[in-house]
Amino acid sequence: APYDFIWTASSSLIDIADKQKVIKGVQSTMISPIMPIVKRSKAEALGWTKNEVTNADFYKAVKDKKIVFGMTSASQSYSGLAAYLGLLYVISGNPDVLTKDDLNKQKLPETVKSVLSQVARSSVSSGELKDFIVANHKYYDAMLNYEGMAWEANQVLAKEGKESMCALMPADGVVVADYPIGYIDRGNVAKDAFFKELVSYMKGAEFQALLKSKGRR
Repeated sequence: APYDFIWTASSSLIDIADKQKVIKGVQSTMISPIMPIVKRSKAEALGWTKNEVTNADFYKAVKDKKIVFGMTSASQSYSGLAAYLGLLYVISGNPDVLTKDDLNKQKLPETVKSVLSQVARSSVSSGELKDFIVANHKYYDAMLNYEGMAWEANQVLAKEGKESMCALMPADGVVVADYPIGYIDRGNVAKDAFFKELVSYMKGAEFQALLKSKGRR
């Protein structure tokens, strides 16, 4: 494809895609955890604003139908893929490494279905999901999404005088998007030099401050 640079949500996506190892100079530009983002009143009612919360707590609330939530498609969006992998880890007892033996456990598919059947709204992208949850704030309690999407959602909700959402950091861990950028090595010296200048700017104080002001890290 006629592209020079690639900037994606996760290094794992580059690892999967770059079979020919042509993507060079890959560097992280920011990070954003994928986490439960819950309407404040709901989080308070469940004790999640005062006490430690885990992914298992969130998924139990989902199974018990205490939360109406949305997440992106695991096959179309990295936040959905990360949430899906997180669910597999929770069901498997949070092992150090998820193995085929864990995935082959007899009750795993049944448990996965019981949780995913409660997804009240799916989406092809994290931004689209955030926009939908904000627009339908009255009917939805939570979403599994990037921390940065919580910031964006709350900017709109504040302007509309609506209840804010809490980004909850589960004690048993989160998947973190590291937003790597890399270049397609085509032997073009000028473009390679520009890429290095671009990365230097993106990792510099000015651009990093801008990211932090937008809810990124």
